[in-house]
Amino acid sequence: MRRSLSRSRHRPRGRAKTDGLYCPQADRRWRGALACGRFGHCDPPASPNADGCELARDRAGLFSRGLSGRKRHCPRSRTAVAALASRHSLGSLLEVALRLWLRSQLERADGLQLAIDSRNAQLLRGCIESVRLACRHASYTGLHLEAIELTGRGIQANVGQLWQGQAFRLLAPVPVSGQLCLSERGLQASLASPLLHAALRDLLARTAGPELVEPGSELHWHDARLQLNGLALWGSLVPPASTAVPLMLQGGLQLAAPNRLQLQPLQITCAGRTLAAASESAQIALGPDLQLDELRLQAGALWLRGQFTVRP
Repeated sequence: MRRSLSRSRHRPRGRAKTDGLYCPQADRRWRGALACGRFGHCDPPASPNADGCELARDRAGLFSRGLSGRKRHCPRSRTAVAALASRHSLGSLLEVALRLWLRSQLERADGLQLAIDSRNAQLLRGCIESVRLACRHASYTGLHLEAIELTGRGIQANVGQLWQGQAFRLLAPVPVSGQLCLSERGLQASLASPLLHAALRDLLARTAGPELVEPGSELHWHDARLQLNGLALWGSLVPPASTAVPLMLQGGLQLAAPNRLQLQPLQITCAGRTLAAASESAQIALGPDLQLDELRLQAGALWLRGQFTVRP
């Protein structure tokens, strides 16, 4: 008689069944699991375990053990677990992929710091609301920068493909704003970069005349100084089939337009004499993708603040 009262047909409706036996502790655990939505709408799985309390503990821990690879019995629980794991790990995966992409774009970046600000729904659509980065001693295409602080907004990227092991890739141009610092040592190292070398060579040809920079001549810069009133560069010019002659360029540095730098007054000295063809001022175009809002010169440092566009 005592055994018949413990059968499942006498248990209250909705209570946990543990192989024909009713256990109050198992029932409380099962109801708690249903209340917090761990299992969705699924019936408790059958088990040959006769210990109702142990079975209830197993069922209550199904959600946590499911993450470690044990078999789960409810498809709806599997979907919920996958969605929860995606939400918690997508940001970490994106940060790792973005760091790798930045390392591939920058030749050097010491102390790189990243801060990603975006909602999960935006990330799943491939949109990153904003990314803030800061680093020291950054090097990009031969330009050596002392420090940078940048913020990119509205970034469209292949976030969904990161789960497949693909590398981070931009899908659209990204507007970036921020500031950077160029030191004297960084300017000296940057004089050999293709971008700055071509700009200075073009400046010499326009201001001092094309005869100064003949085709086949070599231009080498050795030293640079950043002062409160401008900059000064020292180098040498090697004409074809001739010996090297010393060269100096000095001028005040200011903004003529958001995408143009102006050297005024400008003085160019070659082989100890001031060139008559040197003009009082000259401008350097920065390109359509760069807009400067502020240029500030200090002793040994140049600060720039503005916006530029990063293209895929």
